[in-house]
Amino acid sequence: MGGVFSYLIGYWLSKRPRIKAYSERVLEKYILLVRKWGGAFIIIAALFPFSPYSMVIIAVSLLKYPFKLYLLFAITRIARFLIQGVLYLNILNLDSILG
Repeated sequence: MGGVFSYLIGYWLSKRPRIKAYSERVLEKYILLVRKWGGAFIIIAALFPFSPYSMVIIAVSLLKYPFKLYLLFAITRIARFLIQGVLYLNILNLDSILG
């Protein structure tokens, strides 16, 4: 839910007149890059624990990345937490499964 909230903050910011004018004028070339590589950007931010995920999502939504695609790529964040749970907290007892 935090990622969706961050997306909505970026969407709200993109509707502000001054920010909209700035992003359309200065960040136009980045909008094309985000449309092309935004999914990879979201996946990398979702998987690595020291990446600023909320800031990445605000930036992606500010640069008009589609919400449905954001949700599709944000699912990888769930995979990260499952992997961390297995590795750090030993939620699954792997010894009984493997041997």
